[in-house]
This record gives sequence, structure tokens and C-alpha cells, in this order.
Amino acid sequence: MLVGHSGGGMPVQQVAQRVPARLARVVYLDSGPLPDGVAQSTPTRRRSRSGSGR
Repeated sequence: MLVGHSGGGMPVQQVAQRVPARLARVVYLDSGPLPDGVAQSTPTRRRSRSGSGR
């Protein structure tokens, strides 16, 4: 059994996808799995040292 609380939902989901044969259950406490294709955070564009943003 693997239990994830709150922000631990994303790592729990990743572990469950990598080793499903080793887990009898996955429990999300005050959390939940993200729908397919949804990211917990969106990457931000880093600014170059010149400040142009490219």
C-alpha cells in the first residue's frame, strides 16, 4: 500500500505508474490523482541573461 497526502498525490501517482505490480493499493488522503495530460505546475519561461526572455 502506498499513501499520499495533499501535495504527495503527484509523486504517489508517478510511483504507482512505475511499479504497479508492487502495490496492492494506492490511497490519496486529502488529494487525488491528476487527470491524464494535466501537470501539477506549469513550467515557466526562464529569462536569458541578456533580459530578452528568449
